[in-house]
Amino acid sequence: MRLLRSGVAIVLLGSMATASLAGRVPEAAFADATEAAGLDFVHENGATGELYTPEIMGPGGALIDYDRDGDLDAYLIQGHRLGANTGEVVTSVDRLYRNDLHFPTGESAGESARGAVRFADVTVTAGLSPTAYGMGVATGDYDNDGWPDLYLANLGSNELRRNNGDGTFSDVTDEAGVDDPRWSVTAAFFDYDEDGWLDLWVVNFVDFTLDNAKTCVNPAGTVDYCAPAAYTPVTDSLFHNRGDGTFERVSSRAGIDREARPGLGAVAADFDNDGWLDLYVANDGMPNQLYLNNGDGTFREDALLAGCSVNSEGASEASMGTVAADFDNDGDEDLFLTHLTKETNTLYLNDGPRPAGGQRHRQLLCEWRQEQPQTAEPAVPQRRGEPVRGGRGERSRDRSREPRLTLRRHRQRRRYRRRDPQQRRARSTASQSGGGRQGLAGAASDRRASAAGRAGRQMRARSW
Repeated sequence: MRLLRSGVAIVLLGSMATASLAGRVPEAAFADATEAAGLDFVHENGATGELYTPEIMGPGGALIDYDRDGDLDAYLIQGHRLGANTGEVVTSVDRLYRNDLHFPTGESAGESARGAVRFADVTVTAGLSPTAYGMGVATGDYDNDGWPDLYLANLGSNELRRNNGDGTFSDVTDEAGVDDPRWSVTAAFFDYDEDGWLDLWVVNFVDFTLDNAKTCVNPAGTVDYCAPAAYTPVTDSLFHNRGDGTFERVSSRAGIDREARPGLGAVAADFDNDGWLDLYVANDGMPNQLYLNNGDGTFREDALLAGCSVNSEGASEASMGTVAADFDNDGDEDLFLTHLTKETNTLYLNDGPRPAGGQRHRQLLCEWRQEQPQTAEPAVPQRRGEPVRGGRGERSRDRSREPRLTLRRHRQRRRYRRRDPQQRRARSTASQSGGGRQGLAGAASDRRASAAGRAGRQMRARSW
């Protein structure tokens, strides 16, 4: 598998033999089919020896049926050399691979059929030639023409690529009004106001440019990559879809720009089953954020009280990969997050609704459970406000910004009416960002929520 420079691998589900009562080990369930599928892609991180922080933030990608032929195509994000003195013309660009799923003679697509995956590079014919330093991508049909479009999150200006329905894409960033010139890492299309048009949430990281790049040293005194805490976090952006091909930036009006944190992942889902899509943002080294939709165009941030802000020890981690799904099949959306080496992966279980009790804001309670002890990292002494001294590999960071909480377990045994999972309908799309930093799509619920469903819900964190 060619992954030495953040290459891409396709893993296909293979045959799995059922283990007998005698305890036979099942055969491998997956097989590496990258080369056979024709997916030849190597990411260029742009390293020139200057140790720019984006060089260690791997790329994202998306699976999208852009030609609506019934199989998933692949869009892969590319970087390029950083710095004005590289003396090179940018030749590394994002790639679009069309999936030409092939079925043996006499067979056709169906539940029992199994075709051979074959990808063809159609970047040029699709009219795609983005030269920005890419980080993530979101897919969604923002103009409701039946064809999925692309939003590219970049280091610098972002891009909206409209699917023309003929195998090509057009850059409509300026006319749509959805550019964000900061360091964006991921994004999510979701209909937060339930008007039938996909809106856009853009997750930004830190205030980094080539002009303000810092020099950092690790504990051994060697110049190394700067940790994120060396830079100031920036706020996210929310764009409301007007339904005419244009968007309006409503970040301040919606109340999502009150606190800046370095976001790496995002997922949209109806976490409190009130019929309105909420959004969860995973942050790097700072508490995560859960924006609950008030249903009036505004959001309230409730992650700490919901129990999904920090890990089971009350500490922030380098939250990256994020997915929402009904893990325990109880009718509500749970959360799973991946983190950096030597940190935990975290499963937040949504414990369901509880009566509002007359409270104005229906908040969430939490129950903390530690499944396994975590591996502690050596702390690097530093003064508050001092630039981080320590390479990314050591994960040293400004721990003065991290909460250290003592939480009491609060648990109430109540009985609630559970929503029928069959009534839930998907209404969101999101992106995958890089370096293990992913933002994936969540599921939504329809508006028919019970009074109990509109109350909050409890979540408990399980880390390992």
